[in-house]
Amino acid sequence: MASIESIQGAVCIICGVALILLEIGYLITGTEKGGKLWNDFSDGRYYKPWGNTWGSLARPVVINPSRREMTELSEAKALSQRAAYSDMFGFQHTMNGISHTEQETSLLRTRLYSRLLQVRGPTNLKVIYPTLQKQLETVLLQQLEKGKLNADGSLSIRLAPTIRTMSSRLMAQLFFGENAATDETFAESLLAYSADMVRCMAVFQFFPRYLTKHVHKLITRNGRAMHFLQNRFKKMMAGNDGEMHNTILRDMVELTREQNSQYWTVGVISQSLLGIWFAASHQPWMNLDFVLLELAQRPEWQAQLREEIGDHSRLDYQALVQLPYLDSFIKETVRMNPLDNYAIRRKALQNYHFANGGWLIRTGVVACVSAIDILRNKDVYPNPDEWDGNRFVTTTSPVQGSKFSDVSEHFPTWGFGALACPGRFHAALVMKIILAHIVSHYELTLESKGRTKFMWESFTLPYDSTRVSLKKID
Repeated sequence: MASIESIQGAVCIICGVALILLEIGYLITGTEKGGKLWNDFSDGRYYKPWGNTWGSLARPVVINPSRREMTELSEAKALSQRAAYSDMFGFQHTMNGISHTEQETSLLRTRLYSRLLQVRGPTNLKVIYPTLQKQLETVLLQQLEKGKLNADGSLSIRLAPTIRTMSSRLMAQLFFGENAATDETFAESLLAYSADMVRCMAVFQFFPRYLTKHVHKLITRNGRAMHFLQNRFKKMMAGNDGEMHNTILRDMVELTREQNSQYWTVGVISQSLLGIWFAASHQPWMNLDFVLLELAQRPEWQAQLREEIGDHSRLDYQALVQLPYLDSFIKETVRMNPLDNYAIRRKALQNYHFANGGWLIRTGVVACVSAIDILRNKDVYPNPDEWDGNRFVTTTSPVQGSKFSDVSEHFPTWGFGALACPGRFHAALVMKIILAHIVSHYELTLESKGRTKFMWESFTLPYDSTRVSLKKID
């Protein structure tokens, strides 16, 4: 992403500012306190959530990825998913002061999100599918207008910004309905908020906690997108827009009323929507970017998928989700390009011993599994370093027949156990509907000859500058 690519240069400036601020703090607060602050910052004692070099608390404990240990890691009450990601993304600031007190609200949230996305979600997806197709056609044409015309009649586009916008618009329709999704100001604010979250994730690690509030204000222009969205969410919840039926926002309001809990105030619902939105909008487009990059380099697979899809104008929801080779192509590409080298991150709220006695996770330490080791396990994935689009359809292996949206100890993309991603069906649909439309109507070719992705800490990210050509199929 453009925001990510610019971070490396910005970090140098930011770190310089940080050191100046710390030096000022030293002069103001006196030798003893200021000196301790300087030493703490220099020694990396401030939380660096995925680092492996600064401070003992910065080194995650990577546990054995067996089904038993992964279940315990995922579901132990003393090991918190929200605490791990709250540290990483600074939820206190990026989600406007939301509280993540585990004992009080964890069960309420888990039950609601499960019913919202895993129970009601699939039913709503079937209903809203036709309008998603309509929205996709409109957004794609708008994005193609920004492309450059090549001599052979194809259009050259920057893939990442195009897919990011398309994915965000479709996800916005699932969340908020057609009227909101087509509101340009609202749609741009949704994109801006997700970008703000990623910028904060990258920059917060260089600052002591007492400065993150001010850093957040600087990066996000005083939380402009966040506050705009929260105010808009509150107006939506107070209104009675018929276009919002079968949307995540409408269902969330109804389900919180059914819970009849004082916890779910309008403010808390709007804060929670920010978090759900970021989770739902951020990963699908990046996964889809890598899927389309792979497809652009495999013309034989473009032909195979067109044949499987058939007449795209007759492709309904049920047919789309049951396309085995489309699903396998996506899953294999995601397997080969995990967005994070680690999975199932949990922060210890207190000292925790695993049941088998093998690991002691001390308070404040993050435990996780290695996604790379799991996804390249030769006992599960024969020839694990080779891309095989047929892997989940025709090959003989333990994962043959599994689907992209399945939760498994062999595929940690969605997490594992009771806290596995409840929005995976929405994410999978958005990816499939875009992929099926593009491959049915266009031939894809990769223009950029250089690198198409880069690493930031343990994360793999696509370049914003990578270009592909789309040529209309007659």
